[in-house]
Amino acid sequence: MNKWTALSLLVFLIGAAMWDVVSRSFPVWWLALFAAVGVGEWFLLQGNSAADLFPAVLPGAALWLAGRRLPGMIGEGDGALMTVAGTYLGLEAVLKVLFSGLIFAGVFGLILTALRGIAPARRLPFAPFALLGFAAVVILC
Repeated sequence: MNKWTALSLLVFLIGAAMWDVVSRSFPVWWLALFAAVGVGEWFLLQGNSAADLFPAVLPGAALWLAGRRLPGMIGEGDGALMTVAGTYLGLEAVLKVLFSGLIFAGVFGLILTALRGIAPARRLPFAPFALLGFAAVVILC
């Protein structure tokens, strides 16, 4: 991943994390803007093919569909977030970010439950954990 791709994805994830914490949603224009930038970078900067784009966005699309089928358990915005991230990262890296984010969210939830007795059913915004997952993937891979 080149530095411009990493920087634009970082800006997207920071903005999404802030909106997710404050309002538990993302503006559609934010998603559309960075999806367009991601697709542009996919073809122009990374030189990838259209055939490789479908698998890259599939994990996010599956998460979005799960959010539609399981309302209240998974946010639809989480799927949209990972779909946009897939346009920057590709299949392998977006799966690493997704699973890293889920691990960070799970650990944070366990810590909250242990320290404060907060019920495990409490809803946590996922975008901050996706941001941490992205940072971990960039640093470790």
